[in-house]
Amino acid sequence: MKRKLYLPLLLAALFTAVFATSCKQPVPEPTAQEVQDAYIYMFGRYLVIQQENTDINVEKTGYNKIKYNTLSSTTFVNPNLDVVYLESWIAVDETHAVVLNVPEIKNRYYTVEVIDQWGQVTDNLNERTYPQHPFGKFAFVLKGSNPAFPKVP
Repeated sequence: MKRKLYLPLLLAALFTAVFATSCKQPVPEPTAQEVQDAYIYMFGRYLVIQQENTDINVEKTGYNKIKYNTLSSTTFVNPNLDVVYLESWIAVDETHAVVLNVPEIKNRYYTVEVIDQWGQVTDNLNERTYPQHPFGKFAFVLKGSNPAFPKVP
């Protein structure tokens, strides 16, 4: 029988071992709730890394490119079969920015949900959250950087 190594537990154990040996003060025993919270946090991050690997290395989507999921497709985990889902892994650094061009959409609800590498929603681009600028060009840049912007038609 093969044993499965669960990455979150392995990482949590490794972190605890390294942290405990590098501290001069005794490390208190974590509570059951702290262990549970750490497991959930690490497992969530593992799922995001796994999806990124699938999109970039298996499906060959690439960074800074839009992946179009077919409407009502059963190959994409789609909670609403009448909603169009587009995905992209945005990669920026000190010298590169990414510009997203959101078209004007009339008489239909839409949102461009921006999610960080932990799966947390950081922004929603739509008429409700940006009434003065709900569509057009939006730039993604690394905080504190001043990169050149790519030309967008």
